[in-house]
Parts: sequence; C-alpha cells; structure tokens
Amino acid sequence: LETIDTEKTFYNCRMGYAGTTDWLGKIDGKLTSWDHKTSSGIFEKHIVQAWANAISDEMQNGGNL
Repeated sequence: LETIDTEKTFYNCRMGYAGTTDWLGKIDGKLTSWDHKTSSGIFEKHIVQAWANAISDEMQNGGNL
C-alpha cells in the first residue's frame, strides 16, 4: 500500500468536469483511486464520478486508474 496523494482533484476542461477523490495510491503496484461514500447504497452517480476521475487522470497525467 503506497499513498501518492489525498484529496486529489481531477479536472477535464473538454468534459467540463472537476472532482476530488479521497485517496490516490498503489495497491499491489496498481494505481488505485478510493473515494469513501457515506450514503446508504451504491448509486449510478458514484460510478459515473469514478469513471470521470479516471478519464480525467488519463488525460492529465497519462495515468491508468
């Protein structure tokens, strides 16, 4: 487990998107983003947010979340 950043902001001007993830790091050498949710379930908007963060990271940094 390796922490790279906390409260990491991702943005994508083309998509008009900006968002923040709680933790960015590596688990078993794989780049991983973790965003803790306190809601009562898993909702589609959570999946869309994670996807948008990953796409934004790839466009900003060439990352592969």
